[in-house]
Parts: sequence; C-alpha cells; structure tokens
Amino acid sequence: MLEMSDSSWKAAIAVATVAGVGCTTYAVYRTLEWVNRRSRARAFLESLQARTDIIIGQNCAEKLTGMCRHTTDAGGHLQVVSDFDMTLTRYKDDEGQRCDTCHGAIETSDRLPDWYRVETKKLKDHYFPLEYSPTLSHEEKAVLMDEWWEQAHSKLIAAGVKVADIEVMVRKARIRYRAGVSTFLSNLSSHNIPLCVVSAGVSDVIVASIDCHLGQFSNLSVVSNKLVFNDAGDLIAVSDPTIHSYNKAAAVAAQCNFGASGRDNILLVGDSLGDPHMVPPSKDLPSGFTVLRVGFLNDPSNDLSRQKYTEAYDIVILGDQDFSVVNRLLHFLS
Repeated sequence: MLEMSDSSWKAAIAVATVAGVGCTTYAVYRTLEWVNRRSRARAFLESLQARTDIIIGQNCAEKLTGMCRHTTDAGGHLQVVSDFDMTLTRYKDDEGQRCDTCHGAIETSDRLPDWYRVETKKLKDHYFPLEYSPTLSHEEKAVLMDEWWEQAHSKLIAAGVKVADIEVMVRKARIRYRAGVSTFLSNLSSHNIPLCVVSAGVSDVIVASIDCHLGQFSNLSVVSNKLVFNDAGDLIAVSDPTIHSYNKAAAVAAQCNFGASGRDNILLVGDSLGDPHMVPPSKDLPSGFTVLRVGFLNDPSNDLSRQKYTEAYDIVILGDQDFSVVNRLLHFLS
C-alpha cells in the first residue's frame, strides 16, 4: 500500500480527474504512484544534502524528478554508462597506496622489461597531473592526452607483450573494486539494465579483471582500447582511433545508439572532468531523455576542483568512497 498523506491523495485524485473525464481506478493509481515517486525523490535528495561528503548540483532535483515519470517498469527505461578506472575501481587501497589502472596493470608488471616500466612512469608523472588539472580546458587536455596515449601505446608494442601475459598481469595487479560494485553489477544484471563501460584504458584488461574478480554479465559491454595480437600471440597494434579520457564522447557515439532502445533515463558514473561528456547533453539526445551524472572526486582537497566537478556532475561524491550512494540511486531508479 502506498504511504501518502490525505493532502497528497486529494491532490493526486484531482490531477487524475482533470486529466480525463471519468478517470478510472487504474488512472488514479498511476497518478498516486507518480506523486509517491516524486515524494521519494525529494526525500532521497534531502538525505544526501544532509551529508558533508556529498555535493548536489543545482539541476539534480529537476532531473531526478523527471526520471520519476515512469511509474511502471522503471528499470525498462534505464541504461547506465560508467567509467572503469577510479570509478568502478578504487583510487587507493587499504594501505593508502595508489591502485593500478588498466594501463597500470601492464606498466607495473614484471613480465615486461625494466626500460618499459621506467619510461611509462616518466610519462605518467608528467601527464597525470595535467589530466586532472582544474585549470586546463577540455580542449587543451584532449591534445595532451593524445600525446600521452600515442607514446604509451607505442612503448607497449615495443615491450613485446604476449596475449598470454594479460591474464597473469590482471591477477597480479593492484586493481581494487569499490565496495558495493559487485552488488551494482548484479542488480543491473538481474533487472536486465544495460551497462556500457567506457574506458580510456584497455578493454582486454577490463574484461579479464571483471571476469576474474566479479563474474560475467551478459548485459555488460565495454568500449575501450583493444589490443591487437597476431597469430603467434604477439602484440602488433592497439585499436584505432585511440580512446582517452577526453574524447570518449566520439567513441560512445560510434558504438552506442542511445535513442534506439527507448531507454530514456541514463545514469552516468565517472571520476574525471572528461567523463561527464561520455553522454551528450539532454538537448542533443532524443526528446524526453534525461541524463543524471554522478562523479567521484577522489581527491577533494582542491577547492577549484570541487567547483568544476559541481558544475560538471549532478551528484559529486567526495573522496574515495564506496558505491552505496550509486546503489541507492539505482534502487530508486529501477
């Protein structure tokens, strides 16, 4: 039974009556459910606003309320787009050490020559701070990321990676998933909600890591850089075009037709200032589509970063937190 106040009942019945002469019991029920979902959306946001480790964007309430318009089969109207590195995975481990990214799983492996680890560390030390700089523009970062990925992939090919190395590298890597990510993937799968993981990393590593640590999911697809091996198992190329953190939109557009499925509620989850662009703004999507963007600001110490993330995301999770907020949101939307 729906829990609603007398005033909510009266308002809902009034709306239903105005909407059509001789409203049916079903129409009244649908209206009551819509009012109830809007009420729960407000309560959900109020609970987040009470926390000091969450920032709510100015358009979040409007978007979340709009996503409540589906009173039946809400999960059938939802699709999820998520980054991988430092979004599904953690920023630091329990000892406070930086966790490996997809590229990091390869770059720190003892199966590759010493020169490769030295050279790729130099690249990371130079480019990583630029990737997360709050002062550089999206366009400036895109140019720099092109430079980084081109050099990194060239060195990777020269290092002599074998196809058999990938699974070993993944098992030894310090890739740690956020608490609650397993629940997140399982709930999406059980509700048959599509999940598209869009990553600037390496799809071979992502698939192997998820298979190894979390299981296989038929609703999951991966858009990322793919390693190309010859018949002898030697790495000879990386898929083209290169996908990095500031050109994901083009990669997604080429492989995902958001309008085709009729799933007009999109939940986006990321951690960089490039990730909000994985999905176009609502004005560039088919009419009636709503995109709710959730971002992890893993290092919230910079006030300018907080400002930029609040402008880019509808909900900002401060620090290297678990997936509980995202799971609560998923439960509400599905």
